[in-house]
Amino acid sequence: MNIVLLSEGSETRFLSVSIGIFLKPFLSLFSNKKSMLEKTYYNIKKFFSNVLIATQEEYKEIINLQIKDKINYIIEPQKIRPFGAILNAAICLKYEKKLSDDDFVSIIPTDHDVDENFYKILFNAKNLLVSKKLNVCLIGVKPTFPSIQFGYILHKKDIVDKFFEKSDKKSAKKLINENALWNSGIVIFKLRHIVDLSQNYFKYKSYNDFLKKYGQLPNNSFDEEFLEKEKNCVIGANTNLNDLGNLEITSKKISKPDEFNTNIINFGEKS
Repeated sequence: MNIVLLSEGSETRFLSVSIGIFLKPFLSLFSNKKSMLEKTYYNIKKFFSNVLIATQEEYKEIINLQIKDKINYIIEPQKIRPFGAILNAAICLKYEKKLSDDDFVSIIPTDHDVDENFYKILFNAKNLLVSKKLNVCLIGVKPTFPSIQFGYILHKKDIVDKFFEKSDKKSAKKLINENALWNSGIVIFKLRHIVDLSQNYFKYKSYNDFLKKYGQLPNNSFDEEFLEKEKNCVIGANTNLNDLGNLEITSKKISKPDEFNTNIINFGEKS
């Protein structure tokens, strides 16, 4: 399986520090001083050898400082939400990296804190995808509380029934009672399927031709453009999933608040 990490610069929930290199995937939030990108990359490398990083040109320098391996990049020419980045990755893998149409690809965001063995579930997801004879499988996570930061997936017998965007707490509780899963944003697909769908937006003859027309793509989510329009399977994981864009969760993870529930997180030089 080919793993593509989405390491992008669009996150705004750490706006106070997300300036320049201080973007969410690159922040050192853990006691071992690893960033979210580093933690995700090295956890995945325990199970998969072919790992690529999809990003913009301006972030390659900081990524090279954090990841010591030789990195196989997929460069997005401009920012068009995750939909554009996923489409760009698929076309690059097909035409530049010369992957087979039948190769499986998993797209993984780098902004979640999960158990170190979490990514083994990708093997199960691939098997489910094959057994169901479908084109896309999603990774869901069984909720531990009514989060308003995650989207939700309702499902029946491993088949996606409906997607829900981020909900208020009352709606989130109702979804949990209906056995909905958190949407982790991780998808697995056979390369041919996404490449074929890309032709619906404009015709192109090569990867360079695709890049020239890249700005014509809609600025939309992958869920809205692809996933909500077809039948997909989903597999649920039992794991601790922390969204480190949520400052309340982040503060509990990396610091101890005082009696006034105040947290100060310093990303500057440490003496």
